[in-house]
Amino acid sequence: SLGGMLLAGGDPLAALDALAPSTPLYAALKAELATLRAASWPTFEPGSTTLNPGTRDPRVAAIRARLAATDPELPASRDPDYYDPQLVAAAKRFQAAHALDADGKLGRFSQRLLAEPPAERAARVAANMDMLRAPVAAAPELTITVNVPAYQFVAVEENRDVLAMKVVVGRPQRPTPLMQTRMVSAVFNPPWGVPQTLAREDMLPKLRADPASVTARGFRIFGAGGVEVDPTTVDWRTVRADHFPYVIRQDPGDANALGKIKFNLVNPYDIYMHDTPDRRYFATDVRAFSSGCIRLERPLDMYDLLFAGQSGMDRPRLQALLDRRTTSGMGARRPIPVNTVYRTAGLDAAGKLVLRVDIYGLDAIYARALAQPAAGARAA
Repeated sequence: SLGGMLLAGGDPLAALDALAPSTPLYAALKAELATLRAASWPTFEPGSTTLNPGTRDPRVAAIRARLAATDPELPASRDPDYYDPQLVAAAKRFQAAHALDADGKLGRFSQRLLAEPPAERAARVAANMDMLRAPVAAAPELTITVNVPAYQFVAVEENRDVLAMKVVVGRPQRPTPLMQTRMVSAVFNPPWGVPQTLAREDMLPKLRADPASVTARGFRIFGAGGVEVDPTTVDWRTVRADHFPYVIRQDPGDANALGKIKFNLVNPYDIYMHDTPDRRYFATDVRAFSSGCIRLERPLDMYDLLFAGQSGMDRPRLQALLDRRTTSGMGARRPIPVNTVYRTAGLDAAGKLVLRVDIYGLDAIYARALAQPAAGARAA
């Protein structure tokens, strides 16, 4: 123990270092923290519009100065406001190092990372280091972990990755909650009961604009007593968002927001994992687009994992259930533990540190908590 080492006359600093995690990620974060504490670069106010290669913009000069501080390959320029090929190449290197699409198009997330001051970035690195110091409980035989800011699903069994895929998570306004739960069942050809928040904020504007287009996508509207209502007969301009008297449900089908299969998780937030007919987001770098639930890149592989070894639940059975086009469900004999976590720091395939966008601002909150004096601490 630390106390024993000190009583034996050991070096206090060496004793403290011995308590730190001995993982490559922790070592990379520690080295980055030392670099950032000595770093200096100009900051700027990130914009809401994308900076495309070949454009001129007042922000370009600040971005050039920012990248020049950390990228020795970036040459000087006589036209600092011009987003020239040399600066584009440096921007691509920066994007690749932060798990962003290395296309040179500087959108809001690229600009947010570029505008991050050294002290703020150092605080986030320190927060990630502190997270790694927390003791990790022994995992059950099979466990699913979804790292929200990495948009990544990993299932581990006996210390071996058995399934990994991309996911789409909640956007900042509707974040995916961090929780420890269990996947217990699946629903085939699920209907979608639109949550009231989404009905008020998302569906009501669409109903006001074109109610027929809403019904064309398989949505049905129900009023008092569960009576179905023809939305083209309602004057939606008079319906108040703070007093929405309808229930909206989307029938199963190819356009259903949950796709062909939904996986139920035990939680009080009505959060689950599911298929999706909208596959375009899996090709993007930042995949925070849902209303909180987790969209799976390969839901059929998740089906195989959940029902592995369960008699009569092979792929042909699944296809038969889906082909019926009616809603059905099946419980899993072996529920799978699921953890949703928030880790912006990681290592890439080459072992280099990647610090991703803090999409929910949780790193910043953690860093502020770390900066507060310990409870009961007394000023010197």
